[in-house]
Amino acid sequence: MRTRVTLAALVLGAACSLSPAAADDRVRVFVNGAFTPASLDYSQVRTFTQFAEEGRIESTYSAEHGIGGELGFQWTFHGHLGVAASVSFQSRDAAVSFSAAFPHPLYLDHDRTASGTRDSLSYHETAGHLDLAYTTRSKGWQISLFAGPSLVSAKSDFVTDVPYTQSYPFDEVTVSGVTLGNSSDTAFGFNVGGGLDYRLSPKFGLGVQARYTHATAQVAPAGGPTIDIDAGGFQVAAGFRLFF
Repeated sequence: MRTRVTLAALVLGAACSLSPAAADDRVRVFVNGAFTPASLDYSQVRTFTQFAEEGRIESTYSAEHGIGGELGFQWTFHGHLGVAASVSFQSRDAAVSFSAAFPHPLYLDHDRTASGTRDSLSYHETAGHLDLAYTTRSKGWQISLFAGPSLVSAKSDFVTDVPYTQSYPFDEVTVSGVTLGNSSDTAFGFNVGGGLDYRLSPKFGLGVQARYTHATAQVAPAGGPTIDIDAGGFQVAAGFRLFF
């Protein structure tokens, strides 16, 4: 922890020694393609009543790395200080593994069990960021540090039922698939990050950016309990820059 604080102090000290944004190009527009490397995991336990007993469906979801983009602008209103606003989105391919316990129609406490997996589920996020930004320049390079609140909307597919067939003596069940539904939630959170741009001309450049966003979305699939999803995560991005 002490090493991180020392490194942050050195970076900030170096940034303060550079020049503020020029007065004639206080607006920066950025368009990024973005990549979220870490996977996202969440789970749910659904209960239901059947044959006067309680059954259970336990589902564990894993959403792979995210691919998306971002569009935004930054306005430097005084010296090094400015505000930045952007909208970002990302999509992930998700999969679920499930296990289910179905009450027996003839005997109490004699559940039949089944398990399985399902691919090709979807997960989507859209986020809005409003940040206080610190910007400094050195020759053709421009450094930006930013932090502020975020509003994140998360939407995912969920298993809502596991249909099955059975035959006498009903000691086993055969799962015929899963029934999917989707649910979404919008949550407040925060983001922090930084970017490095290089000007190819006075009005055009390229840049890279790193951002960490966190917000806890509480989705509530129909007929099931609320699920907490740690939306956002660490994201790297690169794209075009326009200066005005």
